[in-house]
Amino acid sequence: MTSWLSLAWAVPDLQRPFLAVPRTAAAPEIDGTLDDDAWESAGCVPFIFQRGSFRPESQPTRTFFTWDDESLYVAFDCAEPYPDRIMYRRTKPDVSGLDDDDCVQLFIQRPGMELYYRFVINTGGHVYDEHHYDLEWDSEFRGAAHVGEKAWTAEMAIPWTALGGPPEPETPWRANLMRHRLTEGDRFSQWSRTDPEVRKPHQFGYLQFVNRAPVIHRLELGTELPGLNRLSAHVVSPAGDAQLRVHHAEGADGTTSFPLPSGEDREVTVDYPITTRSPEKLVIELADENRTYFHQPIDLAVTPLISAAQFDRSMVQLAGKAAATEDETFRAALNRLRDRGQTILAGLDRVVTSAIDAGQTVPREEWEEAAGPVLAFQEMTQQPVLWTQHPLARTRPTTVPGDVNRLEPIQIAAAVNELEAGALLVRNAFADQDVDLRFEMGEVEQVEGNGANPLRRAHIALCEALMIPTRAHGVTADPVSPLGKAGVIHVPLDQTREFWFQVDTAGVSPGLYAVPVHLHPLDYEAGVLISSFELQIRVWDFELPDEMPIAVYNFDYTRALREHPDHRTDQLRCRTTVFQVTGIPNPDDDGHADFSPLNPVLDQLPEDGQAFMEVWFMRSRGWQPRFEPWLRKLVRYMNARGLGYDRWFLHIFDESASEDFEACATEIKRIDPQVRISTTHMAEPERLEAFLPLIDIWIPLFRHLDRPELETMKATGKPVWMYDCGTTPMFATSRHRFLPWRAWRYGLDGVTLWTYSQNNWNDLPHESNFGQFFRAADGGTVPSKRWVAWRDGLEDYLYLVLYEAELGKLGKPTPEDEALLEQARELGAEDPAEVEQYHEVRTAIAERILELRNSK
Repeated sequence: MTSWLSLAWAVPDLQRPFLAVPRTAAAPEIDGTLDDDAWESAGCVPFIFQRGSFRPESQPTRTFFTWDDESLYVAFDCAEPYPDRIMYRRTKPDVSGLDDDDCVQLFIQRPGMELYYRFVINTGGHVYDEHHYDLEWDSEFRGAAHVGEKAWTAEMAIPWTALGGPPEPETPWRANLMRHRLTEGDRFSQWSRTDPEVRKPHQFGYLQFVNRAPVIHRLELGTELPGLNRLSAHVVSPAGDAQLRVHHAEGADGTTSFPLPSGEDREVTVDYPITTRSPEKLVIELADENRTYFHQPIDLAVTPLISAAQFDRSMVQLAGKAAATEDETFRAALNRLRDRGQTILAGLDRVVTSAIDAGQTVPREEWEEAAGPVLAFQEMTQQPVLWTQHPLARTRPTTVPGDVNRLEPIQIAAAVNELEAGALLVRNAFADQDVDLRFEMGEVEQVEGNGANPLRRAHIALCEALMIPTRAHGVTADPVSPLGKAGVIHVPLDQTREFWFQVDTAGVSPGLYAVPVHLHPLDYEAGVLISSFELQIRVWDFELPDEMPIAVYNFDYTRALREHPDHRTDQLRCRTTVFQVTGIPNPDDDGHADFSPLNPVLDQLPEDGQAFMEVWFMRSRGWQPRFEPWLRKLVRYMNARGLGYDRWFLHIFDESASEDFEACATEIKRIDPQVRISTTHMAEPERLEAFLPLIDIWIPLFRHLDRPELETMKATGKPVWMYDCGTTPMFATSRHRFLPWRAWRYGLDGVTLWTYSQNNWNDLPHESNFGQFFRAADGGTVPSKRWVAWRDGLEDYLYLVLYEAELGKLGKPTPEDEALLEQARELGAEDPAEVEQYHEVRTAIAERILELRNSK
């Protein structure tokens, strides 16, 4: 017979365990007790692992292998501190449910065969075999078991004839081991990890059948802490100049060896270091220069585990990213992060080196404290960069943070009955490719307050501020669209995306709420980890009223009353009080008109809403003979609809103080003086005088409010509103938010904005792009940031009203209040401030309202 010992072999797969199985001179007696000489020199798997990991099970299972020309012999030594709890229900051999008991199993696959064999034995010594689900197959293998005080043992003898014949030299077999233990729950352990399905031969370990080999019969890993560790083992019958090796790091210095003189049977110890350079797995080997006899990867038990290899990759990546970025602030932030990482890792290395020099390990608590900053750095450079800014600030794909740190909680504060948002910016800075991520929000915790209607996840909408091309600002985030139910987002490599948490506090009880948020990668191969942070929502203990004390109007061209329900919802959430009606039928040659097409439009007018009736036919020649019957019929029609003169008015000329406008307005007042007329023009003094008896609603441009004509308008006792036309994507969101502040500063009766119309998604240079929303796929609306800013400004106005009411109760404002009021007045000046300033002053006002209410 050929001497296999003279032949060299290598481990087929370094990720899988390997065992050389020596031949026995005498077959063991199969009686369930391991007292035969055959087991003293048998190959041994010293422990098997918790299912799902490469960590030894707490109650070890040792498995012995040996063979001769007739059979493969396998023995199991199963530690069990609770033998009286052993589950032993199957009392007949070859029963398919035998593996439901406390039992051990062997899976083995002959080289060149696709199928495998399975052998099971329970604590009663009853056996079961199968050939890859062939339940009728019978190997005629023998088995026996014995239950002792601290362990139970079992033996198997499997004839080679059942396995296709004896093994051939240099040809490894695939094999796996499994134990089912029921005394402390339903626990499974195995030799080679195959989770979740165990029947995966391509993931089995390897057996190599040899004439003789050194073997390890006991293996203990020691404390497994950073520093100098001690592995102990019982090694039997080493052949030649074998060594026990521990691979604890990459490179030539990453292996510690202990020589085993030939012919000895002894206890050995190996001191080996665990450092920041240690990989996730230790590898234990028994080998000589030519061949390996035992190979076992084991998960490193150090917690937290520091990966210097990952750290090194991060250092290289940070240097590359810093060199590539054009933003000096971001470059400095990346370099600061890199310097910080080098400093904290060097400090941790000093702690470990000191322990090794002293022949010790670092105590677990000390390690956790020292490793924490390094772990945080590792996580930081394996996650998207997250930061927050005001949601109405401008964001582009190139937007970068001023620093790279762990995200602090995103904080949102709002009164009851308000819509408010917080923004999260996500930059794909450290992955190797585009990444797809998924938001997941946990349950809402009420930290403060105990109202009957606490905030719930249903009150929080997750949105994306989508990037679109614009002529004025390049690609920028403007449409704010709800994310799909899955919460999946796409962030291209080295780009930034913006996401909103929009909170609706209508009916919510005041208090402080906390929501855990997790950002999961869809594919971990992209090189990013889970990011987690907290959303904190403060609902102040006061409520914004449903109704505005001034008129609020958007030129919406009857969308709110005629088109998709989203338009009406948009206007009502902004507390709009005036609604535009266009498409009013013109008179025929006799002055007659059928107004019934307006019925479905006016049906949608809120009970307290006014109708802005836009009519242009008076601008054409020949309007006078047709006008009087048309107007009288319109008045009768509106009255029949229950709409008195206070519920509607005519807008007949736009931005004009022309003689034609004066003539038309004069004719209207002659026919019916109660019909109201509006104007969107602040004329020169001489022309203004002509219109004073004709105009019922003054709507000057916001930039003209510092002219003396404003006081002339106010002196009429008629409402004075104001308007602006700055709604395109070229205008900053601050311009939209500041308009209500300006109306408050000048004590106006209303505020309007042209125009509530749709934007073009692609902002074509040959098309006008005025508007505050983007058309949705279903015909509804996707609001722009500018529309949200308009709504926020109107809510700001309500804060100012509530503040003034509290000051009225106080009698005289304090110096602190005077200063705060002056800040508010400055925000209504002619030029809009930075958008963050409105938020800051509004927050100060909210806190002052609470102070004043609580002081009573």
